[in-house]
Amino acid sequence: MAYPYRVMLTEVQGADLRGRVGSGVAPARLLTRARILRKANHGEGGPGWSDMAIAGALEINPSPFLRVRRQFVREGLSATLERKRPDRVYERALDGAQEAHLIALACAETPDGADHWSLRLLADELVRLEVVATIVPGRPARHDPEYVRGGVANLLLMTEPVRGWRAVRVSTQRTRIDSAACIKELVDTHYPAAERIVLVLDQLTTHSPASLSAASPPDAQRLADRLEIHHTPKHGSWRNMADLELRVPQRPCLRQRCPDRPTMRQEVGAWAHRRNDQTRRIDWQFTTADARIKLRRLSPAFED
Repeated sequence: MAYPYRVMLTEVQGADLRGRVGSGVAPARLLTRARILRKANHGEGGPGWSDMAIAGALEINPSPFLRVRRQFVREGLSATLERKRPDRVYERALDGAQEAHLIALACAETPDGADHWSLRLLADELVRLEVVATIVPGRPARHDPEYVRGGVANLLLMTEPVRGWRAVRVSTQRTRIDSAACIKELVDTHYPAAERIVLVLDQLTTHSPASLSAASPPDAQRLADRLEIHHTPKHGSWRNMADLELRVPQRPCLRQRCPDRPTMRQEVGAWAHRRNDQTRRIDWQFTTADARIKLRRLSPAFED
């Protein structure tokens, strides 16, 4: 069987491994790796055993064999056998005399109200005895993060899936006034030249022509005459394109914490502008035939 990392030992390396294994005076990790390399040696005079054969002979799991071969090929014999020492340099917090005080204190009787010497008790006692000025000099002050609630905002989304267009309004509440303001913006700002606008709304009490009368009675009839309103099924109100589009900005835009509504309005507006420039459409796969099957109880029945 061909292995990605073939072990090829020289005579000097083979003699070194034989001496280490023969003496038996070495850490278990080093001896195990030396035996693996000797059995996996494909060099001159090497047995060239497979991983399964080595695992059976040494009675160990073959999972680390690839790491051993890879490290030998890349880093050499010494790096494979010897455990790598950490590069981190630890600064001593206490000198010899201070360590002696610490050991003597840890071996002494515990103070009243404690059953053992904790690290905090030892540190406080060393400072009290003036053995050290402080245990961790120069450590910056630590503060718990505090979450400040900036309020709640509602997003009212309008989208035209075939065109790849959407617009989002940020409001404080979700009342009839807000719904009517959204419809008025749709009619007068985004589609001022359209004779008839087919508007699909989900099942919400504020999504009705009555909201127009409550918000602006003079404009209610004018706006209602230009709308052809359809509602989603009562028990399938969530199955609409607007809800799908509204889930898109949750990860790239709304996961961050906005301190106030103007900031959220700016972020959401930038997201919608970018999506409109890219003409991102909705891949709507719930066809009319699927709706007649899934929602057949809600479809009208006709008798011959």
